[in-house]
Amino acid sequence: MHKGKKVKGIGVTVFALKNDLGKAQYGIMTTKKLGNAVTRVRVRRQIRAFLSIYNRYIISYDIVIIIRRDFLFRSSEDNKKELFKALDKLIEIK
Repeated sequence: MHKGKKVKGIGVTVFALKNDLGKAQYGIMTTKKLGNAVTRVRVRRQIRAFLSIYNRYIISYDIVIIIRRDFLFRSSEDNKKELFKALDKLIEIK
């Protein structure tokens, strides 16, 4: 996380670092400040669904996504746009 690039968005912070694996790897972090276990799992599921849409454009990156509390109070569509905007800033799309 310290070597890569970082972008902060509304409710989400994304770190990205190029790797040599030829595929993307993801990490999604949700803290207890976000809510109870049910809420945290729901948010991680939502992020994975967003990434499945975006995944075909990402090649050879390690990506860490940190979710903040603001994420809960926005619509799913707004959250998706914010995540995609942050990923676009970090990743070279081929």
